[in-house]
Amino acid sequence: MMADRPEILVIDDDAELCELLTELLGQEGYQVESSGDGRVGLARAQAKAFSVVVLDIMLPSLNGFEEISI
Repeated sequence: MMADRPEILVIDDDAELCELLTELLGQEGYQVESSGDGRVGLARAQAKAFSVVVLDIMLPSLNGFEEISI
């Protein structure tokens, strides 16, 4: 993978949606990582500078509003 591709993090507990977004965005040239857990997604977002984070607001472990306020 090329390092200069924009990186997107998808955080959503819907595994099928994460898989679909990863596939579609990857086809468009983006490097995509996904997490089905809010806490794991938050740790990834804090550890790496993503160009975009697609965040579900209705996560079971940590909702999207809590996540963006941290």
